[in-house]
Amino acid sequence: MQIFKSFSGILLFIGVLLSFAFLEEFLWETLVWNEHFSLDIIVSEKWFQFLVPLLIVPQLTHYLLDGFIWRKPKKVA
Repeated sequence: MQIFKSFSGILLFIGVLLSFAFLEEFLWETLVWNEHFSLDIIVSEKWFQFLVPLLIVPQLTHYLLDGFIWRKPKKVA
């Protein structure tokens, strides 16, 4: 029974992460790019100044974490 609880927790965690990822991509596509489909939502320049940096936060966090995780230790001679 304990295995089922931890397995469902892992599935919930993955589901939340995937939901955030798809939401981010959906917002990029519908509000900024409009390459594949559009909801005909027009965003003013004032909102773009807030929206684009907000959408960049997950990607920037990902690259910063990758930099720390995959950093090679300096060789001491």
